[in-house]
Amino acid sequence: MSKKIGIHIRPAATFTETIQQAITLNVPLFQTFAMTLSGKYIKITPEDQTSYLELRHKYFQDLYLHGSYWINLCRDNQINLKTTQRELNIAKQLEFTHLVVHPGSAAEGHTKSMGINILASSLNQILNENHMIKIVLENTAHGNLTIGSDLSDFYELLQQIEQPNKLLFCIDTSHAYAHGYNLHDLAEQTKFINLIDSAIGFEKVCLIHLNDTNETLGRKIDKHAIPGTGHIGKLALKHFLLQPQIHTIPIIIEPPLIESIAETKKILNEINSWFD
Repeated sequence: MSKKIGIHIRPAATFTETIQQAITLNVPLFQTFAMTLSGKYIKITPEDQTSYLELRHKYFQDLYLHGSYWINLCRDNQINLKTTQRELNIAKQLEFTHLVVHPGSAAEGHTKSMGINILASSLNQILNENHMIKIVLENTAHGNLTIGSDLSDFYELLQQIEQPNKLLFCIDTSHAYAHGYNLHDLAEQTKFINLIDSAIGFEKVCLIHLNDTNETLGRKIDKHAIPGTGHIGKLALKHFLLQPQIHTIPIIIEPPLIESIAETKKILNEINSWFD
């Protein structure tokens, strides 16, 4: 079996520069942010849009825009909806197919269930208004009032979604381990895979974020390591990817900062070899 692994590209000054990095890496898909590391949205000039779209049409099909980390659809205000709509508009303009969003956390004084209720209301509005970009919720690493670290939160959420067929999910292996799902242990990994199926349903999982971590199991710290180099480990991650429920789902790695294109290619080649 052969499979190509995608990667998260750190945003450059223009979207054309970002997509050129992905082409240089010879990946079939990639993910990026709409803003630079300094926290400013990338300005899309007509020239940038034209050159980007030319490359996008030539080299790629599905592409993933990752929503800003400060989007928090579990809070009952218009700011988060406006920010999400702004990034959906960017996704449409640049023909991204998916917007990946962390659900967020309930406000102080609220329960998790109250946060899930607000999240459902926000998503219903977005899903009713948006007919082009696929909305993808990602599991998270943190505890307390954070929604989506415990996969049962997604089951509760889906009961309140008016168009559940329009809501998709991304599973991040590092986030799962950080929250307390022991993917290193193959028996516990099987339980986690069964939980995905019962809480979400694999027909709704459209993306795997394949990440490792050097943080201790259950510490609730979101810090990625190159797949195969952390506490989850190569054998366990490879086992996860080769499960029949998983092996057809697109995969993106989100490694920490890597010094060179050559090193990045080496990592991608190594993970691709897991499917040989």
